[in-house]
Amino acid sequence: METRFAFSRREGLRAAVPLLLMGGFGSFAAGVQAQIAPGEPGKAVSEPTRDRDLHLKRQGEDILLLEAIHALRLSLTQLKKLQPLANTAEELLTKQRTQDEETMASLERILQKQWEALVKGEAASFPKQQEALNLMSRLQTHREQAEQEVVRYVLPRLLPLLSKDQVLRAELLVHGLTPPRETLSPALADPRSGFVLPDHPKSEWLTAQLARSAAEGLFTAAQESYDVEILSDPGAAGAKLTDSQRNLQQAQEAVGRIPAPTEVEAKTALEPLVRRIFLSPRLKSVLQERVQGEKN
Repeated sequence: METRFAFSRREGLRAAVPLLLMGGFGSFAAGVQAQIAPGEPGKAVSEPTRDRDLHLKRQGEDILLLEAIHALRLSLTQLKKLQPLANTAEELLTKQRTQDEETMASLERILQKQWEALVKGEAASFPKQQEALNLMSRLQTHREQAEQEVVRYVLPRLLPLLSKDQVLRAELLVHGLTPPRETLSPALADPRSGFVLPDHPKSEWLTAQLARSAAEGLFTAAQESYDVEILSDPGAAGAKLTDSQRNLQQAQEAVGRIPAPTEVEAKTALEPLVRRIFLSPRLKSVLQERVQGEKN
């Protein structure tokens, strides 16, 4: 029984290591808790429960990626051209994980020994805890470097594959927005999806486009309400329609004065989406299934 429990604990340690990199021992606790049945100390989560959780997470991520593909209006030809990029991204991330395997193993050994000492009521080794934190920092640095390498590889190769409209769609998605008369998927709009980053700076081009869309909406609303409002206050109704038409014209002229995004601006707009999509471990599989689904 003791051996089985120790094995389950090691499984929990291995599964929790990615969380460790995000926030030290506090996140480690959350990772281990995810592996242990609530209310039953020391009892590992059953395999069926673990498998169901994993299946739901994968399915949820697949849906997000498919929704993003749909939001960008990617064609079958474009999807096929994304596949080599996804393959290389996976290779770069796998290479980093392989190189860090020895560090991961050292971290697991330290954490296991810390747990064994504490569960017996013995004092933990503070130097070893500090060593574990140092290892976490090293792993986090290596992972960030690998992720940045993926972004640097993908971004200049993805940009030529997209139309200007798709680049605009990508930037709109990052801000939780869509082109006029479209609605953003609730799954993508959810802050937990990782696709919407409200604090990401808007390009000058996008700001002008949004101002024009808002002006178009106000002008349309003024037109639709004019016949009713003119009956009660003709002067106000006319002024409202004239003002909204003038504002629309000014917004359209502003858009015309702003050149299309430069390559640097386009890359800045695309980077959050590239990071979210191409760092996903499910992208390669999703692209394969989406291409096959399109063929069928």
